[in-house]
Amino acid sequence: MNLYILVEGRSEKYIYPAWLSILLPELTYVHHLEDVSSNHYYLFSCGGYPNIIDDVGNAIEDMKENPKFDYLMVVLDGDDIGIPARKQEVLAEAQKHRFDPNRLITIVQNPCIETWCLGNRKIFRRNPDSPDFQKCFKHYNVNELDPEIMPLHPELSQYTTTAQYHEHYLKSMLADRGLSYTKGKGTKAVQNDHYFSEMIKRVNETNHLPSFRDFISSMAQLKLNIHGQDTAAPSIES
Repeated sequence: MNLYILVEGRSEKYIYPAWLSILLPELTYVHHLEDVSSNHYYLFSCGGYPNIIDDVGNAIEDMKENPKFDYLMVVLDGDDIGIPARKQEVLAEAQKHRFDPNRLITIVQNPCIETWCLGNRKIFRRNPDSPDFQKCFKHYNVNELDPEIMPLHPELSQYTTTAQYHEHYLKSMLADRGLSYTKGKGTKAVQNDHYFSEMIKRVNETNHLPSFRDFISSMAQLKLNIHGQDTAAPSIES
């Protein structure tokens, strides 16, 4: 099985290969389309929204030229728009190119990937030293409450979207542990298997982070497909 992945931002470009090595070790990351043969995935970072929507059509054209790909996975933030609207937007773009929706996997990070990373309860300090994290903690306790429904902090007007504030919260939480987080290559703190296993433990033990749970479920289904797929993927209509 081969997977073509589009990710919205520069952080996902580094985080997803780390997470997929844990969830789907059967698949190998290749950096060039022409290197795809069997049990590979190719990942392209689109440089934000709405670029990722425009790139759905480009990915489908690539898949037409390289029929070895079985699925297209599109990973983007829900932001303040929400999951259904984002999924519909991706589906509509795919349908413009006559792409089989059964081969489309849309992963919506609600509202952003940093929200998911707030699910690690071990990294959370109940008695923080950092004034920044103290302010975050008093506003909303992500250790006990669902990070996905955390609202903006009313006193921090510099953050105009929920995703921006969730990123600030994650940076503050990690900094209180002596760890750093910046977009792009500076995301190593959340890439390792110990950190990620705590995120999975969170969704296994609570009803929190439903969009992250959907991602885990989608990857589990792909794993089943890898071990059970004996037939070639259906063709894309021209």
